[in-house]
Parts: sequence; C-alpha cells; structure tokens
Amino acid sequence: MKSLYTILFIITASLTSLAQELEGDWNAILNVSGQELPLIFHFTTVDDGYALTMDSPKQNAFGLRADSATFDDGNLAIEMSKLRMTYSGTLKESGDIVGSFQQGGMQLPLTLTRGEATAITIFRPQDPLL
Repeated sequence: MKSLYTILFIITASLTSLAQELEGDWNAILNVSGQELPLIFHFTTVDDGYALTMDSPKQNAFGLRADSATFDDGNLAIEMSKLRMTYSGTLKESGDIVGSFQQGGMQLPLTLTRGEATAITIFRPQDPLL
C-alpha cells in the first residue's frame, strides 16, 4: 500500500511539473523567405488552461491574443483566427517546443525556447556607405 501511494505521488508530481512548464515567455525566430522574424509568446495560466498573447516586435505588433492555447501531454496547439495562424508542437527533453507554424497556406518549422524576451536592436545607418 505504501508503494502505491509513492507511485501516485510521483505521477501527480510529474504531471504538475509538466503543467507548469508552459507558463511564462517563450521566444522563437520564424524564417520567412530568408528573413528572420522574432516572435515572443506570453503564456499565463487560467482556470481552463492557458491564455496566450504573442508579440512580433519587428512588425511592431504586440499583445496579439490567441483564440486558444492547449497543452496536453507535452503537445501544444495554438489557434489565432484573426491572423489565420495555427501552431502545433511537442515539448522535447531539451525543454524546447519543436513544431510547425501555419499561416495563409504556408507551413514553416518553428522552435519555441523558454526565456525572457530580449530587446531587438535594428541598425539603420542614416548615411549610406560609399
């Protein structure tokens, strides 16, 4: 009986840690036609799962709300109908979420990495080089 409680405790603890894995900021670089587009995903825990907003700093777009963000058994699914965008990915042992970004008929690989968002500096010289 004691071993049964131990097993149940371990299972519950591992499921709880998986559920907490998603909350916070995740960064990604979307490669579109040779251009790098940084994306930042902000996950928060709500009663029925997760709420998500996404930033695309290079496009000056911030706080884009997802219609749904589900995370079950290590699988993440995001839907943003206003952007006609979906993402599906799997949490890997490395801690990254590896998956596929789909928008407007395009399907591109996208890996989300946990971490605080960093400022992006764009160098735009005012004087052209001769």
